[in-house]
Amino acid sequence: MSVITGYLYWKQRRERHNFLALHQQDEERLQQAQEKLVQYLNSIKEKNNLIEAFELQLANNADNHRNPDAGENEGPHRFSDFTLLTEQDWQQFKTLFSAAHPGFFTNLNTRYPDLSQGEVRLLALSRLSLSSKEMAGMLGISQQSLRTSRYRLRKKYPDVLADDELKSMT
Repeated sequence: MSVITGYLYWKQRRERHNFLALHQQDEERLQQAQEKLVQYLNSIKEKNNLIEAFELQLANNADNHRNPDAGENEGPHRFSDFTLLTEQDWQQFKTLFSAAHPGFFTNLNTRYPDLSQGEVRLLALSRLSLSSKEMAGMLGISQQSLRTSRYRLRKKYPDVLADDELKSMT
């Protein structure tokens, strides 16, 4: 009887040890995924800052060398007309985000199946608690457009932008 008890005790300890090891590996993978996501977001923020600096410098140069035939906002150097979060950037962001927040997009699609791609992007960035300026820069829209998008989303789904609602989707 004691041999069986000893074997069961040993087996239970081994299973617990294996479980704890797997749990620790999962925690480490989640932490690594979150770190990659933060690094990616920081690189996008740096791109935004760099483009703002270039645009400011070009605006100063344009004031000195203004072409009277060209319109006020025309020209090849209008950086703010470009979306920084391109489709390729979005796919990379979505992969990193999904690793850090597994199930978010699935749960979002299940609860709100008729969300547009832009609304999904807005909710993903909202989940990260970014400032409005950062979110607008990443989406390639003005802060006023971001406010309008949020307003329309709240009107469509009053509870979707609540912090606890977004956090419960992971």
